Amino acid sequence: MKAKKNQQETIGFVIIIVLVMIIGTIFLGIWLRSSKNSGVYTESKEIDDFLSASLSQTTDCYKDGPSDFKHLGELIGYCNSGTEISCPNNEKTCDYLNRTYSEMLQKLKPAGVLGYYKLFIYYKPYEENESPKETEIPESSYKSIIEIVYGSLAECTVRLAGNQLLNAENGDFIVNLETCEAK
Repeated sequence: MKAKKNQQETIGFVIIIVLVMIIGTIFLGIWLRSSKNSGVYTESKEIDDFLSASLSQTTDCYKDGPSDFKHLGELIGYCNSGTEISCPNNEKTCDYLNRTYSEMLQKLKPAGVLGYYKLFIYYKPYEENESPKETEIPESSYKSIIEIVYGSLAECTVRLAGNQLLNAENGDFIVNLETCEAK
């Protein structure tokens, strides 16, 4: 009789352990799925290199004559200041910058691989009498120059990001790119 009672207690204990393991596995699966779609991006050397190379790309826009073609990085400054320079088809500087980056981003990965990308370029001013490294400016005072968004975050798996900093008069231009691969 005592052996049968011990056997029932052991079976009950095993059932409880199995239920706890099943529930734990379900919660672990939910947590892993939600962490893939969280807002956490991994810094990517590939993205940093793409941004660095793109900023050095010579454009068809010039200021002082056809021998003075500007780089994309220089166009950011002209776009920010509202200065129009000569671009093909009389395209405005900011429009040229936006179109060029849109075309480059479409070629960044083979079609269908990127489920989402967001390129945003903004100007971050320095506070008066402070060096760039000491400055902490609230994000609300940043001036957005360009924002290009494609796709949906809902279909993301691996999130990669990178950025480049361009020194400007009284501030910095920050070029940031966030991407994610489609499921």
